[in-house]
Amino acid sequence: GVLLSCVLILFGLIPTHAGEWAETRRIGRIVVASEMRLDRFVGIVNIIQQQEADILATLDLPATQSPIEIYIFSNRRSYAEFVGRQAPEAINRRAAFAKNEDGINRVFIYLHNEFEVDLRHELTHAVLHATLPFVPLWLDEGLAEYFEVLPEDRPSKNPHQARLKWAIKLFWKPNLE
Repeated sequence: GVLLSCVLILFGLIPTHAGEWAETRRIGRIVVASEMRLDRFVGIVNIIQQQEADILATLDLPATQSPIEIYIFSNRRSYAEFVGRQAPEAINRRAAFAKNEDGINRVFIYLHNEFEVDLRHELTHAVLHATLPFVPLWLDEGLAEYFEVLPEDRPSKNPHQARLKWAIKLFWKPNLE
């Protein structure tokens, strides 16, 4: 808890935040800093663990120790103030992924109605970029959209699936080059 937060901040692993973090927790290679206690979120630790495990298993990727940080904000204003300094291009989004010059993969998100969907989406980007040397944008976004859906809904209830089926029926042929 507090000791971990102090050590991580002292060594520059977690940027300081004017509103202060209510909790900092390590989940494997992922460090979560949150303005709210994590026990307020039902199953968030399980979501994070399952998401990483699902991506690695589904894509047959090796687990690495490359760090991932997740920052959870209590509201949009707090998110925008922090993200404006870390990743200004993401200030108007509900959530964002960034890999800065330091090579650390970071997810920024604030509490909103689609919080879990956005967390799974952005965490997918972070896991891919922490594991692979390069991910083409089209593949990165496609995989993030696939993995943002609840695991049990991915095979047959994915909302993107209906659009894809119609596009194929209408003779869409993607240029994979």
